[in-house]
Amino acid sequence: MDYDYNVHIVTRTDDGNGGTIEQLQEVELVRMTDDPWVGTVTITKRANYSGTLLPGAVFTLTGTYNGVAFTLTSEDNGDGTYTIADVPYGGPYTVAETTAPDGFAKAADQTVTVTTDGQVIRLNYVDEPMNAAITVKKVISNYADYGTQLKDQQFIVNLSGGVTAETALKHGETSKPITVTIAETDITVNVAEIVPYAYSEAYTVSAAITHANGTTETQTGKEITVKPGDTVVITVTNTFVPDSYFKARSEAENVFEKAT
Repeated sequence: MDYDYNVHIVTRTDDGNGGTIEQLQEVELVRMTDDPWVGTVTITKRANYSGTLLPGAVFTLTGTYNGVAFTLTSEDNGDGTYTIADVPYGGPYTVAETTAPDGFAKAADQTVTVTTDGQVIRLNYVDEPMNAAITVKKVISNYADYGTQLKDQQFIVNLSGGVTAETALKHGETSKPITVTIAETDITVNVAEIVPYAYSEAYTVSAAITHANGTTETQTGKEITVKPGDTVVITVTNTFVPDSYFKARSEAENVFEKAT
């Protein structure tokens, strides 16, 4: 900021009667600067596709002023807008999204330059939702009771709803990761199974989920809710139910029956 000062000189002389005479003289006008010019960066953060405002991000502004490196951090206004105050005159400075909202990828950096005191610079950032990844694991609950008798039995697991995928698995196998593109909102993945003869059709499903922010949860049931950026491991468990007919069949006759 700039400040103007009128510089005065006060002259005091003896008036000869025990008093003083004061003379006020204006000498000059001095302009002094004790603070740099500063500006403000305001940021609007939106989701791609919907344009929804996204709180929960963190931005940093970095640069060098008078040969000294500095970093400023944004204030989250809680409504998808952010403020970086006291940005010194000059630039260009780099504004980076150092933390994205949960489930979204960081946007590219932008630059700003402050050219006047009190300048407000407005930036817009658009984040893409992160893909989710799903793997499927197959378990036969009583596999240990029958050893290698069950080692070649395959199960077909179908995923539908927010994703369409099919995978054939034996006991203990895990599918390759299935990439799921999520437009922004949560999706529901339905889990169905085709089982070999002599297995219980009452299969169970559990999902171990790690969210983009590192938190975890477990869901059970044949409908799994998946968010952008989730890593999901779905475990499908069946129980072998032996009978005399099954024991007489050749393992080559792997007849599938769709579970209801």
